[in-house]
Amino acid sequence: MTLLIALLGCTIPSGSTARSAASGPPSNLLFISIDTMRRDHMGRYSGGTESPFMDELAAGGLVLDDHKGCSNWTYGAMVCALSGADGVDAGFVPTGGRGDEAMPSDLELLPGLLRSEGFLTGLYTTNKYVGTIAGIERYYDYFEQEPAGEARAVTDGGLAMLPRLTGARRWMLHLHYYDPHSIYSPPPSYLGDLDALAPIPYDLDTTEDTQRLDREWDRLDGELQALILEHLDVRSRGSVRYVDDELARLFGAMEVRGLLDDTLVVIFSDHGEQFFKYGSLEHGKTLHGVEVDAVALFSGPGIGSEAWGEPTTHADIAPTTLGFLGLDPQALSPAVDLGGAGVAVGEAEPDRPRFGVQYAANQSTQQ
Repeated sequence: MTLLIALLGCTIPSGSTARSAASGPPSNLLFISIDTMRRDHMGRYSGGTESPFMDELAAGGLVLDDHKGCSNWTYGAMVCALSGADGVDAGFVPTGGRGDEAMPSDLELLPGLLRSEGFLTGLYTTNKYVGTIAGIERYYDYFEQEPAGEARAVTDGGLAMLPRLTGARRWMLHLHYYDPHSIYSPPPSYLGDLDALAPIPYDLDTTEDTQRLDREWDRLDGELQALILEHLDVRSRGSVRYVDDELARLFGAMEVRGLLDDTLVVIFSDHGEQFFKYGSLEHGKTLHGVEVDAVALFSGPGIGSEAWGEPTTHADIAPTTLGFLGLDPQALSPAVDLGGAGVAVGEAEPDRPRFGVQYAANQSTQQ
C-alpha cells in the first residue's frame, strides 16, 4: 500500500483579512457535510436546477468557488475538514477500510475545541466513517448513527436532537447526509427524467447490480455506456435535489423555532464521484478533479454575499468557521511540514500548495 500525495492544481494566493461576521460573531453553528456530491451537480456550477436552496444560500453568503477536498473519500476528507489540516499534517491518513482505524486519541477536531469553549455539540451521521469507525463520537455530547440512512432521516434526526442542544449554552449541530452516495436511489419522485430514457440491463436501485456494472464496464459497447451514463446522471442529480429539498425543510423548521437568527451555517461536500471518467464508477481511486472538487459555503447573520474565487481546500473550513464564531482561526493548526495546514479564507500565504492525500496501490493521481 502506498501513500499518494498530489499537488492539486495550484498555490493559494493571499487575499483580504480573515473573515468575521459584520454584526458580531454568531453564537451557534449548524455544520452540514454532504457525502459524494460532485461540484458540477450543484446548480451554481452546472447551470441546472438540482440545488435551488443551496444556490440561494451560496448567493447570499460566502461561497468558495475553487474549492478542493484533501482526499477522494469520506474519512480522509472529514479528517481534513474537522482538523484544519490535510491528513499528513494532522498526523493521520486513513487507509481506506483496510484497517478501519479510529482517529488518534490526541487529534483535536473542531467539535472538541468548541466543547472546550462551552458549546454543546451533537452529530447525526449516516456514514460509519463519520461515526463509530472513526471514533468521532467522543468529540460530541450527543451522537446518533444510522448507516446509509436517507436524507429524510438525517433531517428528522437533526430536528429531534436540537432540543437537547439549544438553551442557555452555545451549540453545534453537525449533520452528515449520506445522499448522493452510491447507490443512487432517491425517492421515485426525483427520478422522473428516467422515463425518457431507454432501459438498461442493470437495476441501479440495488448494490448488487451497481457493483456488477462497475466490474463489467470495460466490456460494454460505447452506445450502452453512453446510455448508462445518462441514467447515472439523472440518479445523481436527483439525489442532490433530494438533499437540497431536505435542507430546505430543515431550515424551514429551524426558522420557525427561531434557531437560525444567531447561527452560522457551514455546508460542504466531502468529495466527488468518477462515473467512469477514469475507469471506475465511484470514488477513492484517483485524485483527479471529479473526485476531489468540492462545494463549500458559509451563511448566517452578518455574513455578506461574496464569491471567493481564489483556491481553497477543506483544511480551510475549520479555521474559517472559528473566525466567524469569534474564536482563534488557528486554534487547531498543528506543526506544518508540507504547508497543508488550513487558514481562514483570505489569509493563505502566496506559496501555500493544496494537497490531496490517499493510501492506494497502483492508482493514478493528477498533479
